[in-house]
Formats: sequence, C-alpha cells, structure tokens
Amino acid sequence: MGTFTLRKGRNIRIKGAARKEIVQLPLPKQIGIQPSDFKGLKLRPVVKIGDRVKVGSPLLEDKIRPGIRIASPASGTVAAINRGEKRALLSVVVETDGKQEQEAFEKIPGLPSHLSREDVIRILLHGNLWPVIRQRPFSKVADPHDTPKSIFIHAMNTEPLAPD
Repeated sequence: MGTFTLRKGRNIRIKGAARKEIVQLPLPKQIGIQPSDFKGLKLRPVVKIGDRVKVGSPLLEDKIRPGIRIASPASGTVAAINRGEKRALLSVVVETDGKQEQEAFEKIPGLPSHLSREDVIRILLHGNLWPVIRQRPFSKVADPHDTPKSIFIHAMNTEPLAPD
C-alpha cells in the first residue's frame, strides 16, 4: 500500500454530505491487526493459532522494546498469523465470538495528577495503550524511555471527509 502526500490541501468535490446519525453495526466475523499500521515498531506475535484472546489481550510485541504491545480489539480465537516474503509478519486475524470479554487492568489509584511519570508509563504499557502515543516527525510510535520536549494533543480531525 502506497503513502500519498497532499500538499496545500485538496478540495474533494463530492455532492451532498454524510448523514449525521450514529448507526449500530454488528461485530464482524474476523478482525485483522496489521503491523504496517504501527510505524517504527518491529512486531512479533505473542499468540499462536487457536489461542483464546479477550479485548485488551496482547497480540503483538515489539522486538526492540519488549514492553510495547498491540492489544486485541475483540475477543475470540486467533484464526491466522499471515506472513509474507522472508517470513515478514503481514497480519494477525482474530475470529470473533461476539461476547467481547475484556481483560481486567489495574485501576488508577486516586487522581491521575498525583501519578509520577514512571507510574503513567507503566500503566500505559501494561494496558497496551502505548502505541496510540506518537512522536513527531513521521508519526512513529513513541519511545517510553525518551523525555519529550513538547506534547501535542490531537483534538480535532481535519482530514478530508472526517466526521464533525
């Protein structure tokens, strides 16, 4: 899949607009996690075909920084671990069971403002939430050992055709 760069923005001329309504969709039969979505990580599977997983269970782990894990978005059974040329990991497929059972994680004691930097990093790594933290430039997954100069919070999606 190619990477496209838009410069100076583009006006996509589409007649009409999407309806502003929330639709409840059924859970798909299979869900796949692709390592190519997580820039800067060299991922290896931590599950085998046939393993039962819950929402939040680790599926993939970084080879270089072992604490960074990618969690399962659905509960079910690992149906396939797809590999490409030279055994490169292409995807991990989870066959959903429709129950959406969840992993239990540590609750934050007290207010989050009372936590130290190490506690926050430990909770995010243990909860498999670290991959959503990106570093600039290139939007790579951040290194938990680096101290950032600045923190930017992406509060509004400005991509074309993004919902309000």
